[in-house]
Amino acid sequence: MSKNSYAEVVSNSKLKAGAVRAHQAELTARGLDEAYSTAFEAGISDTESKNTQQEAKKAELKAATTAVLEALDTLRAKNSEIDKLVKLTLPKDTWVEFGITAKR
Repeated sequence: MSKNSYAEVVSNSKLKAGAVRAHQAELTARGLDEAYSTAFEAGISDTESKNTQQEAKKAELKAATTAVLEALDTLRAKNSEIDKLVKLTLPKDTWVEFGITAKR
């Protein structure tokens, strides 16, 4: 049996919360009293709040990842430029000092 998605669970919970409120008098005898309904609705709100926080953190992570990748591209370009200048300027036996293992 597969789990329902976040949207399905929250939507279904909201539907049930409304229906429980509409039939509160009949359901109180079975334990679905006012306190239970209030706690259930608070759980829905808490879940939505936590999901909003999670989505904000996902957006922050995506932005940070983009920044890291851009910085990495810049660093790669500078490394490549240094390699070219070293190869053009210095003798091959000094290339190893720069971490250059190419023979040409």
